[in-house]
Amino acid sequence: MPCRAGQKLLRVRRILQASVDAEEYGGMRSGQPAWAASPEPYQPNVERAIGIGYGHGQISVAFLAARCRDGAMPVGGAAAVREDAGAVTAADVLQVVDVVAAWLDPASPCALGVTRQCLRCLAVISDAFADLGLHRRVVDLIAGLARAELADDSPLLRHALPALCKSYAVVIAAASIAVTASPTAVAAAAPHTDIVVRLVLVGLQSVCASNQVAALHGILLLLQARADDAVALLLPALAAAIPAALAQATGPEHLACLVAVACAVVELYPNQADGLGLGSRSVLAAVQLAQLPSCPDAVFAAVLQGLDRLLLCFALQRAEQHAVASLARLAPTMSIRSRRGALVLGLLVTCMYSGRDAARPSGLLGSLAADAANANEAMDTVAIETMERIAALFNCIRVGGAAEAHLLENLLPPLLDDFLPPRQVMNIVMGEFSSTQQPHPELVATIVHRVWQEGRTPRIPTT
Repeated sequence: MPCRAGQKLLRVRRILQASVDAEEYGGMRSGQPAWAASPEPYQPNVERAIGIGYGHGQISVAFLAARCRDGAMPVGGAAAVREDAGAVTAADVLQVVDVVAAWLDPASPCALGVTRQCLRCLAVISDAFADLGLHRRVVDLIAGLARAELADDSPLLRHALPALCKSYAVVIAAASIAVTASPTAVAAAAPHTDIVVRLVLVGLQSVCASNQVAALHGILLLLQARADDAVALLLPALAAAIPAALAQATGPEHLACLVAVACAVVELYPNQADGLGLGSRSVLAAVQLAQLPSCPDAVFAAVLQGLDRLLLCFALQRAEQHAVASLARLAPTMSIRSRRGALVLGLLVTCMYSGRDAARPSGLLGSLAADAANANEAMDTVAIETMERIAALFNCIRVGGAAEAHLLENLLPPLLDDFLPPRQVMNIVMGEFSSTQQPHPELVATIVHRVWQEGRTPRIPTT
């Protein structure tokens, strides 16, 4: 994002995200966790998109690893485990782990229900660890349990996988933080890689949907930590399982996790994904899924956010780019006030800015136009595409409500300044201002003023 087009995209996406946040969190929807409006240390994840409560995956692996390195006390996960007397201390966390370790000792097995609750406890309490040794201890505990009790399709597997993969990922990420850490040193710091991979494969191949979802959550944690050794062993199984599972998934969480894993693998391991045929099949299947009227909101969000990231890292081939562009062109036909409409509009903006020419925001639409017979025809196609998109967005002001109009009031000035010459910009906005069909002339007047300001602002230098 340090290039000129990247900085412009970042500015426009911040405008869009601020409007979405104001719409969603201004009145704080019922059932929305109170901490969701605060971005740190939380990151966008499947659980929050679905709307379920606090659980594994709510805090990023990088944050957990950095906290263990710094020895800081919990600031995020501890908020979920408070006592009346005050915040949970490191001694309290250690005491809980000692009790759980005693119950999980394979030498004195407990009832199935007790073991299940202990594993669930580890998945949540590990967010409060400030000591890397505790994460290693969790990996050792579950590895020992795996040898004794975690058989295929065990009901314990769905609770063991998130706790195991999270702590394993934190150990890997913490080892990678050190500047002097070599790949060999990182691999040596990772305990029980063989057991982690075996349990994840068991979960992926399970006939139980809950076990499959737990395995996918675990893989997302491993991908966050760039656990290359474990991921390399899992990629062949993922390439075989994900495309088929996308057509057979049983619920929104399962589908959202499949899409998230597929997009993360294509982004982080593009060569391996292409070699296994995972990239093209998964991306095209995800686009088709998002175009279905029955697509659940959580799955739609996972698809759009995954495609956004793939556009920015140039991981899509030509056929996939065409499919993404066709999906982005739906933006002017959807209500921008809805979460879906805002996501599609964000994808359209990313398509407009994410061309390989970093010095000019020609974007994916311009890249696809380069397939034309000659350069002049390509430039004409880009201009026509841009004018169509801008005209469609102005039409949204006419037919939409006040919320859509105010969003576009902030969004259109930088888009107009970046993609159209000044004379054409003024012709468009003055035509809209004088139109008798425009119900919001005061907002168009604001757009005229902001476009004039944009034109007077010094250009961001190319790097």
